[in-house]
Amino acid sequence: MCSERRKCILAEDNGLNLAFTIAHEMGHKSKASSCLLQTDPLSLNSVILPFKHPGMTYTVDEQCQILFGTTASHCQNMQVREALGNGS
Repeated sequence: MCSERRKCILAEDNGLNLAFTIAHEMGHKSKASSCLLQTDPLSLNSVILPFKHPGMTYTVDEQCQILFGTTASHCQNMQVREALGNGS
């Protein structure tokens, strides 16, 4: 039975992504959620963001190193096929 005092969220355990799902759902259930509805959507247009496309800040090798350590580098097409067992 639903009530204002007792709320629940159902979320599938899929590792670290579960934390993001729970945080997202808790945002829906918090009082802040209704407060955001009162925000003027046009005020977001006044935000000035740098004009950089994905990949312009970090090279592909740097992105791999951030995720997998300093010795990591991106895989060439052949390396990907070989890693997947489809080296032909």
